[in-house]
This record gives sequence, C-alpha cells and structure tokens, in this order.
Amino acid sequence: MNHQTPTPGMVKSAVKLACLLLLLPMLAIIPACGVSGTITDTPGTGSSTNPLPTDEESIALRLANLTDYAVNAQIFLSNNPEHATAETLFINTNSYTEGIGLAASGLLIPQGIDSVEVACTDGMIIGTQGGEFFEAETGELQGVGTIRILQHGLVFDCGDQITLIYREITDGQFTVELTLE
Repeated sequence: MNHQTPTPGMVKSAVKLACLLLLLPMLAIIPACGVSGTITDTPGTGSSTNPLPTDEESIALRLANLTDYAVNAQIFLSNNPEHATAETLFINTNSYTEGIGLAASGLLIPQGIDSVEVACTDGMIIGTQGGEFFEAETGELQGVGTIRILQHGLVFDCGDQITLIYREITDGQFTVELTLE
C-alpha cells in the first residue's frame, strides 16, 4: 500500500465530508461536527455497549481522536519481528489504512473514534508514527504525536483490544496514549 501524506485540501475536504456523512444518520445521537465536546465512551474503561468482537486470531484496534483536529493516524503493521524499530517499521509497504478513518484514508475526524479488526500473527508489530494533527478548516499541520511501537508477545496477545488515544496535551503538543484490554 502507498502511504501518502494528506494535503491541506484533502484534509479539509475529508473533514467536511466526514461531518456530513456522520451527521445525517446520527443527528439525534451526536452534536454537529466542529463543535467542541467530549466523547462519553471513554476508551479503555469498558463502558462501550458495542465492543469490537475479537477472537484469538485477531486484534481489535481502536483509534480515538480526542482533539478538535483532523488526525492522520499513521498506522503501520508488520508480521516480521525484525521490524520492531522505527526505521524498519515506518516504511510505505507497512502502512495500514484499510477500514481506518474516512474512506479508509487513515484520517480520523475531530472527536472521532474508529475501530478495525486485524489478523494476529506471532511476531506481529503494530505502530504509529504519532499521528499528524491538522487544523480541520485550513488543513494546516499543527504538530505530531509520540511514536508507539507494540510487539506481539511482549506488549499484546492475540485477542486483545488495543486502543490508541490521540490527544493534545498543551497548545501544539500532542501525544498518543495506549490502553490494552
């Protein structure tokens, strides 16, 4: 798969389309997109009424963008245990966007949560470059989060749910937190 950094125009268009697509069927459930708010289903608390199904051969990967920015999640997967470093994992062939974000682009809308189930194998590596945080209206890059690399058998097991939480910790400073269930 090719990994392509979103342009400001792509981010702005994707956020507007995502807001429209989410707002129409869920008007009674969520506030209008672009309005600051909180996500009541806090990742990692077990409060979800519809958790991702998992089995021993898969990993539930949940991505929570708890910012008012659009986030390119920058997810990378490898089945090669030798890819446990940033230099070897974060390459185009390991980029993973299937089922993530708007139109499987890897782009998470502001205050949005997305989930995907991926096949789990021995030696599997899952990572994020930290995410790229974009101003939703202009597409201007605001910053990047922290790199996280997780290895099967050391950090997670097949059947686990991994939640990556994209947050702003201070103005222009971003992080990615991790919870395992």
